Amino acid sequence: MFSLIEKAVLWMAFFRVISGSIEIFAAYLMVKFNQIDKALIITSSLAFIGPDCSCNNDYDWISRHGR
Repeated sequence: MFSLIEKAVLWMAFFRVISGSIEIFAAYLMVKFNQIDKALIITSSLAFIGPDCSCNNDYDWISRHGR
């Protein structure tokens, strides 16, 4: 009836929550500063954290789907 959660799955879920929290915080900072240059700095700084937190995925999708 009860199943154990694998440690690896638990860690993956934890890192996804952390990654999402960083994304939301970055969005908050962009709205707070309300300047294009600051928003670009925040967006580019997300690339240092990892591919899940970079907005380059949006640009890749647009380039592949012709928008």
